Amino acid sequence: MSISNNGENWEENKIIINEVPLDIETFDPEPVVLDNGKYRLYFYEHPKSDPGDGVGLTGNFTIGSAISDDGINFVYEPGARNTYDTIMDPDVIKMGNVWRMYNSQLGRIASFVSYDNGMSFQFEKALKLNGFITSVIAVPEGYRIYYATGMREKKPEIHSAFSSDGINWKEEGKVEINNIKTGEKGILSLAAIKTSDKYWMFYGSQE
Repeated sequence: MSISNNGENWEENKIIINEVPLDIETFDPEPVVLDNGKYRLYFYEHPKSDPGDGVGLTGNFTIGSAISDDGINFVYEPGARNTYDTIMDPDVIKMGNVWRMYNSQLGRIASFVSYDNGMSFQFEKALKLNGFITSVIAVPEGYRIYYATGMREKKPEIHSAFSSDGINWKEEGKVEINNIKTGEKGILSLAAIKTSDKYWMFYGSQE
């Protein structure tokens, strides 16, 4: 993790996740703030027995979580928050009285819903969006989902779609990012947030 007071200058730090089972590694972190002010960190539980990044595995994958009072020191929460076929990259947001999780699924995106404050998710819908690594934020009159396209290709891009309910999405097309630095070939991981006066897009670049 890194910490910033202005969103532009970041100081690298680290978090501690206690009591993580010895046979897993925590990949693809997704932090959320709960109604009680605590922090929950969702992540893909990658089996240490696999030396890769999980893309070559098949079957059900597990999304786990850890809880924290300060966003730095976490304690692993036993049990699976979500278990489903080849899901990775959890992206979690509260929508009204429910929590939704969007997961990458080998080049597709699937949505899951939770009615118990994000402790367990059930399959809801396979979205008609070809992409991976999503970031959903609330916008006027609904929600916008950002996602990377071109999995395993030379020049992935960021696209977006809009939804009024978080279930049915309408594609909007490519997100233009101006002033991309010389030598940058494409976009990998991404995250979008909204502050009081602007929207921010953070992403990993492929060079």
